[in-house]
Amino acid sequence: MTSVTDPDAWLRAELLEALEAVGYVGLYDAVWRINARLALDAGEARALAGRVVRDLLASPGSDVELRLLSWPDGVAVSGERPVSALAEEESWLDGDPYLAVIVHGAVPVADDL
Repeated sequence: MTSVTDPDAWLRAELLEALEAVGYVGLYDAVWRINARLALDAGEARALAGRVVRDLLASPGSDVELRLLSWPDGVAVSGERPVSALAEEESWLDGDPYLAVIVHGAVPVADDL
């Protein structure tokens, strides 16, 4: 594990890079990134990821939202999910579907939405 001076700023930069590159990042991926770089327990990793995701969602001019995406194609299978979804344990798990931060309009939407 490498040292990170400001974990919030580091993770924010990681997530913004992913959002710019592909338009979405799963919450589970945020935790995986933390686990690969920092020595935090599961609760601390989720707390860090939750803070950063909340900050991204609340930033002035933010164009990101939470949605459930299907695996592996990344199609939105839900409407926008509330920030309160971050408190649900299943929101942090990988699977199908999985909760992701997406750039508004950057992912295809299922026909039935």
